[in-house]
Amino acid sequence: MKKLFLFLVALGLNVTVGWAGDTGLWTNVCPDPEVDYCKDSGKTAYDYRGMFKLGQIIGVTWRSTGTATTGDKDRDSRERVYYYIIDDGTGSPSFIRPCDDVTAK
Repeated sequence: MKKLFLFLVALGLNVTVGWAGDTGLWTNVCPDPEVDYCKDSGKTAYDYRGMFKLGQIIGVTWRSTGTATTGDKDRDSRERVYYYIIDDGTGSPSFIRPCDDVTAK
C-alpha cells in the first residue's frame, strides 16, 4: 500500500511538472560543455533507483536555487539546480526532474 501511495504521488508530481513545462518555463542549455549533465541527452531516464523508466532525456535546464523561474544565465553555477527535460513518449508535454533524482542509462 505504501508503494502504491508513493507511486501515485510521483505520478502526480510528473503531471504537475509536465504542465509547467508546457508553459515554457525552461530552456534547453545543451550542448554546453560546462554542463556535465548534457552528456546524458538522448539516454533513457529512470528513477533514482533505476527501477522505473521515465522516458528519454531530451535536454537539460536549470533554475536558480530558491526561485520558481529560470534566472540570469550569468549567475554562478553553484547557485543553480539542474534538471533533465524528459519526454515520456506518450505525446504529452515533456516534464523535468532534478538530475540528482534520475539515473541515466
